[in-house]
Amino acid sequence: SSGINAEYGGGMMLLIAHLIKQHKTWRKCRLRIFTVAQLEDDSVKMRNDLKKILYELRIEATVQVIEMSNKDISAYTYERTVNMAERNKMMEYMGLTKRQKKRTLSFVVESAHTPGTSAVDTALQEAEQVLNDMDAGPEVAEPEVEQEKLTVRRSQLKTDQLLAMDTSVKLNGLVREHSSEAALVMMNMPPPVTPFVDAMTDQNYVEYLDVLTEGLNRVLLVRGSGSEVVTVYS
Repeated sequence: SSGINAEYGGGMMLLIAHLIKQHKTWRKCRLRIFTVAQLEDDSVKMRNDLKKILYELRIEATVQVIEMSNKDISAYTYERTVNMAERNKMMEYMGLTKRQKKRTLSFVVESAHTPGTSAVDTALQEAEQVLNDMDAGPEVAEPEVEQEKLTVRRSQLKTDQLLAMDTSVKLNGLVREHSSEAALVMMNMPPPVTPFVDAMTDQNYVEYLDVLTEGLNRVLLVRGSGSEVVTVYS
């Protein structure tokens, strides 16, 4: 019953999924392709077009189009966005340098995982130890800040951050609904903000990815160049 579930995002992901299936470990797994559609999209046409591409490429897989609802933003989404905004505010008050802010990325990932549940925890602990060993200077006391100044209300949230978090939460819900028991989930990796803006924008990006993959056993994020790498003439 195990399988490889891929959220279709272009030729690169399709190629990688096909190549993985050639290995003896994954050969007996079923390949299922999911693509997400908005309510106003033509889901039937999307499904038929994708099935035609798979047929021409001689790739055996099932295709399913999932519609993402436009329901209201959940309380959980607000909570995650508020926590993210408050963390950013805390760093502003602490007066961290750009280099120090970048180094707190490990905290963003680590805080969302239960200790001891995966190899990620061990890797993060080792990375954190290396960073600590690099610090040779004296410790600097953290400034005391009134809790009121760090509190962020829902009305103060930035719209773009709230919408990005809402999309991540909804996509995660769909993936967990259809692929919770998959041996491997492949997902299209959202593009990071370029050019570089600031460390907080990077941290928020990692937070969105963490929410997107939350509760999934094994995930492979794929980001292609934007050009098709698989055609019927390949």
